Order: sequence, then C-alpha cells, then structure tokens
Amino acid sequence: MIANGDRIFFFYIIIAIVSCTDPIDEPPILPQTEVRPWYNIRYDYSNTGYYPSELSIEGIVFDTLNIGYTPELSTPVFDDSGNCYVAISENNSPMDGIIKKYDKNLSLDWQLELKSRIEGSGCVLDSTVIFGSRDEIIFGISLDGNLKWSFQTNGEIVNSPIAHNDLGFAIAYSRSSELYVFDETGTIIFQDNLASDCNESFPDLPAMDSDGNIYVSNCNEMSSIHYTGTVNWQKTYEEFDQLRWTLVYSNIGIIYATSYSELFAIDSESGNLLWSNHETDTDGSGLGIAVDPDGTVYWGNRYLGIEVYDYLGNQLPTLSISDDDYYKPELYPTIDSNNNIYFGTNAGQYLVSITSENAVNFTTPLDFYSFYGITINNDKLYFNTRDNTKMVVIE
Repeated sequence: MIANGDRIFFFYIIIAIVSCTDPIDEPPILPQTEVRPWYNIRYDYSNTGYYPSELSIEGIVFDTLNIGYTPELSTPVFDDSGNCYVAISENNSPMDGIIKKYDKNLSLDWQLELKSRIEGSGCVLDSTVIFGSRDEIIFGISLDGNLKWSFQTNGEIVNSPIAHNDLGFAIAYSRSSELYVFDETGTIIFQDNLASDCNESFPDLPAMDSDGNIYVSNCNEMSSIHYTGTVNWQKTYEEFDQLRWTLVYSNIGIIYATSYSELFAIDSESGNLLWSNHETDTDGSGLGIAVDPDGTVYWGNRYLGIEVYDYLGNQLPTLSISDDDYYKPELYPTIDSNNNIYFGTNAGQYLVSITSENAVNFTTPLDFYSFYGITINNDKLYFNTRDNTKMVVIE
C-alpha cells in the first residue's frame, strides 16, 4: 500500500516526466544560424535555399553583365571576400568550359579556359573553386585562377558539386550514380556506386548535414552515407514516383524530396517515410523547394504558385499574387530570415518577391526571360538569365 505522502511524491514525479516531454505538435527549438557566403548552388551544404539574414531589397536592377553562355540550372557562387564565380562558354560552344571570377565590384578578375563541358554551378571549398564536367572530370581551381588539380570520374558530372566547409570536403554525384567525396587537394576520401535498375538522365542533387552524413537518391531509392564511407541506411520507397530536382536536409532532422507531383518527408536517422502530400492539381508541376529553419517547405509550382507545408505535413495557404502564369515560379525559390520569398517567373519576364503572408514586396519587369535560381551576396540578388547569356544583380 502507498502512503499519502508517497502518492504525492509519485504524482509530482509523473508531472515532471510529462512536462519534460515535448508534444509532437510543438515546433522544434532551433540553433542560431550563422551568415556565410553563398558557397554552393543552394547556399549551404543542406540545399535549403535559406539565407539567414534580413535583407532590404527593393527590386531595382543594379547591373546586368553579358558574361557569355552559362549552363542550365547554374547560379553564381561566392567566396569569403565576396568574389563571384561562374562557368560560361563563348559563342554557345559547350566545349569552352571557361571559368570567370568577378570581384565584389563586378569587375572581371580572371578567366580560365578548361576546354571541357562544364555543367551546373561550382562550389567554394576553402581556397578552391570546384566544377564538374560532362567529360567525366572534376576540376579544382585556385582563387587566383590557376588549375590546382583534376581527376577523372566514372560518368558525366551534370550536377553541381557541393562543399562542406565545416568538415573540409566536397562531394559530386555522377550521371552513372557514382558518389565522390574528396578534399581540397583533390584527394578522394571515399567513392561508391549507387546504381540501381533506374537510370536517371539528370541525377538529384545530394544533401548533407552538419555531421557529414550525405543523403543521396536514385529514382525511388535513397541512402544515408557518412563522408568517411560508413553506410547509415539504404531504403527503397514504393510510394515514390521518380524523384526529381534536389534533396534538402532540414536541421530539425527531416529530409525533403520531390517528384514531379509529390513532396516527401523522410526521417534522417532511420530513413523512414514520415509523410507525403497528395498529388498536386497539375501533374509535372512540382519544381524546386526551399526550407526555412523551422522545417517549413516552400515548393515552387509553375501552375499554382508557392505551395507551403509545415514540418508535420500540414498544407498552409498557397502563395500566389495572381492567377496569371506570368507570375508563377520557374524553379527554385530563395528565402531570407524575414521569410521573404524570391523567384523568377514561368511565362513572364519578372523577378518576384512576396512574404510568407502573401504580401507583395516587388514584381520587377525584366528585359529577358526568367531564370532557375537566385543567390545572395552583400544584400543583393544574383542570377543567370534563362537565355543563358547574362548575370543580373538586383538591389
């Protein structure tokens, strides 16, 4: 038999245990995020497209540079000093493989001709700029424009390499599903072939977390692999259509993946599917996503606008300033710490910024068609145009 005093003691123990358990519907507690240069195609090694700074951008064209023909799906990337790196080719010849560096005043510093078919964006790993090539080569270039090293790959590199500056390595994922992990000197730390029965013409962009775990997909399969080579888990998902675009790791421990018509949330520790949304209204409409620190997903849909989901999978109001396709997103949205969303439009020649409350910041008309992704440097927006010949700077 339990005495009255003991009952009171056990009652308080139970209360203490319950009060220490976070309800599943409460948002997670997040660490503060440090502002860094835009080293990678989607800002960080997790591909969030989230820039942790409050911006005051009015939508005014600051400069337009005729830089040459740029690869599709490419964006400018930056080093610690605010210098910008892009790959171009002259006269629309993909064999040029010219890397250009623009200083923070947008003056051309140098260019280096690699004579190779460069695809995607580069990335900056410490003092090395890294680009991949359809000719099955990865190049490492010094910040003063000299080729430091290169190595041959098994398969074309059609996606952008990604740098993990905290742990000092970069990754690249080839068209033949070969994953490469290497350091700033070009020394390969680990490589593995993740080929399956599916052969993707354009593989998804892998994502990483702060511990160096790499999340990489191949059609309806996904793996978590530590950069030293330890396999954490491998999963096949019958629920998946063929995945597209980019994996995104959220710092609350969720990996987001998209097909053309669905959004999936996956637990990063186990690989278990947490939830998926219903198919969107128009098949083939799903594009790239951006994720803020509390796990909210902003999913570009070229027919509907920006679809929004919280980390539990609840759909929030879709962001759309007009039913006109001229104002619908083209590919990847970018967001800042004030939850301003920036994107290029699908049918029209506009740069659009709206808030998470669907208020319009600006709709800037442009003299060229839209673009695939926006990067941020020194409180300005940078992007390559869809005709692949210009880099535009917005303030």
